[in-house]
Amino acid sequence: MMRYKTAVLLILLCWLAACSHAPLTPRSNAASLASGQFKVETSLLPTTTISALYGASDKFDVGMDIEQAFITSVWGRYSFVNNPIGVSLATHAGVYVGVGEFESNGWYTGALMSNQFTSKARWSVGLRYTELDYRVRPENERGGWFDPLDFSNPDDGAKQAHAEMTFSYRFKRHAELNVGIACQKLLQNEDPFIDDDLCLPIIGFHFYRL
Repeated sequence: MMRYKTAVLLILLCWLAACSHAPLTPRSNAASLASGQFKVETSLLPTTTISALYGASDKFDVGMDIEQAFITSVWGRYSFVNNPIGVSLATHAGVYVGVGEFESNGWYTGALMSNQFTSKARWSVGLRYTELDYRVRPENERGGWFDPLDFSNPDDGAKQAHAEMTFSYRFKRHAELNVGIACQKLLQNEDPFIDDDLCLPIIGFHFYRL
């Protein structure tokens, strides 16, 4: 019975997860992985995502995200202050392409700060700027909104800001829970009939050294 309830809850969370024209996947740590270390991150919210991360050096990681709306991102993160315990600071940047109902592509760059205040617990905050180019495939035009931050004019969503705050807790040696909040804002929306900002919860699980 408990397994059934858990499965239903996971299905509901995935159904509620948002789609977006630009990446929503959170970055929950400013500290780099150790050189040669591999990590898998998954998200149920704000969008269903699976990510693979690899420590290319002691301060530089590379990764790939695949999101619910068939948005694929390739990115890098450089930790210029890199502390296993304590405060870390990093910059990150990536490019992405979406091939679902909407064809989109673009790039983003941002900054991260995290504090690993115990061996198991960490908080982090992040800001990023995103540029987006997209179009709706003609066969998918339905005359409605597909997302709370959807827009009919590509110029309205061409520039976006993204902010997030997360708390991570390692509950097993190689696994941690990640929760928080992520917010997006359209920076040049001129349509008075649609929202230009949105905040969503973050829920995900991370797995180390697989």
